[in-house]
Amino acid sequence: MRSIESSPFSFMEYQPYFTQIHFRFHLSFLLLLRIKHFNIEHSEHVTGGHYATTSFFHFN
Repeated sequence: MRSIESSPFSFMEYQPYFTQIHFRFHLSFLLLLRIKHFNIEHSEHVTGGHYATTSFFHFN
């Protein structure tokens, strides 16, 4: 009976750590998408061609 009572408390202790990892992963993923999008826009602006985007994806 005591182990059933203590299980929600252990879950409450575990949950913030999981949400923190999930938030960090989501934030880094968004940052990575932003950087890739900026690099593609920048390479298109400099060379003004479709070759820049294909070469960027090829080298990454």
